Amino acid sequence: MVAVAVAQLLVLPVSAGAAQWAPTLPASTQLALGVADPHGSSISLLEGQIASANGGAGSQDLCTGDGTSADNSPDCDFGASGEIGGAVIVLPECTTSTESNCVASLSLGTSTSTLSPATFIRQTDGSSVAAITSLGLPSGSTTSLWQSNVPDADGSTTYAVDVVLIYSFDDSTGQFTPTGLNAVVQPYTQASGSQYVLPHAGVTTLPSGEQVVYATASPYACAWEESGSCGVEDDFTAGTVTSLSLRINDGIGGWLFGRMQNPTLSVSNFDSTSHTLTVTAESVPVPGFEVATSAASPDAGFESWLAAQNHYTLPTGFDVILNPNLNQAFQAVNDLRGDANDTATGVTNDWSFNSFPTGQSGNCFTSTAQIQGVVTTNAMVYSGNPPTFNNGYLSYEVAGMHYLPGGSLALGTYNLVLADSVARCLYGFTNAPISASISVTENDGTENVATTSVADTGGWLYLSAGGFTFSDPVIKIRLKQKGRSSIPSVIVCARGTSVKHVRGINPRCPAGYR
Repeated sequence: MVAVAVAQLLVLPVSAGAAQWAPTLPASTQLALGVADPHGSSISLLEGQIASANGGAGSQDLCTGDGTSADNSPDCDFGASGEIGGAVIVLPECTTSTESNCVASLSLGTSTSTLSPATFIRQTDGSSVAAITSLGLPSGSTTSLWQSNVPDADGSTTYAVDVVLIYSFDDSTGQFTPTGLNAVVQPYTQASGSQYVLPHAGVTTLPSGEQVVYATASPYACAWEESGSCGVEDDFTAGTVTSLSLRINDGIGGWLFGRMQNPTLSVSNFDSTSHTLTVTAESVPVPGFEVATSAASPDAGFESWLAAQNHYTLPTGFDVILNPNLNQAFQAVNDLRGDANDTATGVTNDWSFNSFPTGQSGNCFTSTAQIQGVVTTNAMVYSGNPPTFNNGYLSYEVAGMHYLPGGSLALGTYNLVLADSVARCLYGFTNAPISASISVTENDGTENVATTSVADTGGWLYLSAGGFTFSDPVIKIRLKQKGRSSIPSVIVCARGTSVKHVRGINPRCPAGYR
């Protein structure tokens, strides 16, 4: 059971003064809605609860000890029957050569050939979580700060690294299991002010009497926040290459998605229970948008749409910021295209990646034993799942406004890095080299202009498309192997009462079956 999750819908007061574009609340605004990637620092926390007698979740409690019966609450005794819960673990910098679940290194450059290591400065102030080694939970820290010789778009050379592992506790196994990964590298310039406070977690009681754990969020413009200080988010210098190396549990695998361009992956064993994952890629410009309504000029259509989508009445003076991989974000872009004049409100230059939830998209995509691939795009909104596989094609949906601020066309980028083993699973391929073709089409079937490239090297298939326009194109990839059909088929094989379904290119029944 996932008891703690990264927020998908943020309802935030907006702070001014960010160097990087962020949704801002225009003067006299009653309500505003935006689509933009979640920003701000995370904090480590451990949450426990006892499952209720009717099978539902019981009241949550914030755990401040080591998760034993001597902890601050019986709801944090992870050895007790019926105990469930979860944890948000922010990875610290690796301090020894044998430490795992930590940030091993950060390097930046103007190209892959000019990468140079950044120097660790410190961890920010904030809450931490003690490791519970016997239950499989690593220690949680805070955002790490780094010094580089590569300046960002505002001339600063400091970068924040926020890597979060999400864990859930299963009382049937008595162990914490990793269920998600989120990693962001963010340039920043430090600012001071009494408005900045230390993020914290706590417990609040709902009108129903149920206790719920909460965590305060940093202002949207802060890559990190402490008492009296904020790392004001800057933009990367266009084309900056960033390489982030993590040592993480083997259970963190499967599919990654990200805001980056031309990514490469490297995965190697670190010790018996963890691996080293290195992601290297360029930052990428990502459009966002915001529409607003005011008391002076109310937009009844927008207000009714917002009310219908969220099913509650929002307070005035707030932004609703939708995560770009939600279905709601697709609806917002397409339904409010006219309100936004089919134009993005701002552009941020980003570098981040996350893991998809496990257990989706068919057997070839569900394993967490290894990193299976990464899909990245600069589209304003994108599918919240790995590419779907139908009729021999890998398909991926994106959407966005047609124009950038200033009136130029918004041009899309798409990258897919696919493990050769996954391609062979999908298509039944042999170990022979794999080729591919990429097409970008609008929903009405019209071809969308795009440049494409394909390469198969080092056990990874690298595919990219760029230069396509929006509103809501679909990207399709067909993989091929010389001398073989690219469309898999399924045959039914029988031996007595035993039946097997065999899927692949030119499939054959196992020995003894027909």
